[in-house]
Amino acid sequence: MSIFVVSLVYSTQPLCANSAKKITKRGNKFYREKKFDQALQEYNKAQTILPNSGLINFNMGTAYYRKSNYPKAIAAFTKSLVTRNSKLEEKANYNIANTKYRQGQLKENTDLATAISLYRESLDYYQRAIELNGNDQDAKFNHEFVEKKMKMLMDKLKQQQKQKKTGKGKEGKKQQGNKQKSIKGKGKQKEKKKVSAGKKKGSEKKKQTQKSPQKVRKMSEKEARLLLENLRGEELKHKNNNQSQGLYPGVEKDW
Repeated sequence: MSIFVVSLVYSTQPLCANSAKKITKRGNKFYREKKFDQALQEYNKAQTILPNSGLINFNMGTAYYRKSNYPKAIAAFTKSLVTRNSKLEEKANYNIANTKYRQGQLKENTDLATAISLYRESLDYYQRAIELNGNDQDAKFNHEFVEKKMKMLMDKLKQQQKQKKTGKGKEGKKQQGNKQKSIKGKGKQKEKKKVSAGKKKGSEKKKQTQKSPQKVRKMSEKEARLLLENLRGEELKHKNNNQSQGLYPGVEKDW
């Protein structure tokens, strides 16, 4: 993702605007040096002078993103949307989409439903960026990429839900079968119980033997899914290495 640090519009108080300009310029310098905490300190100082500046909020969002503080990054980018500058609005939507995507990535292994929801929100912001600038090839690329990723996770979630239902059904049948065996076993001689126990052990061994191929099949599906994810990751990496934007922030131009 490319993060754009751009110039301020002068207010009716030129001295305040000039002061904020100098402070933000120092913040941009720290940003380019990857000193994001120092950059944020300067942006905060500038914000006390011009609290409603969309551009200062935008720059704060870039620094928070670099620190992986995604909630604060989204909050800052969202504040910067209140602007008459359509280019800034486009870039803010694009950056919010990227941030939502990063949040979704963090949820993939623990909460698929939340990850899918975040990806869906990400698509909405990419779409808005495309509406504001039909030539935004990065937004188009990322929209297509995230859309494919979301569909893949939706299929994965459906499979997990199906497996849970199947597992509950098998467990219920097993419990019912155990109850029937228990009723039939009452009143029988100890020798018959021993024979029944032997048969049960043999049955369990057969079940274990029958289950093992299924376990291998599931692992292969998992490996295939991971392979697909890796391939998609390489696709994104290739895009970032050959385009100016992508999913990684960087200062486009100074004040």
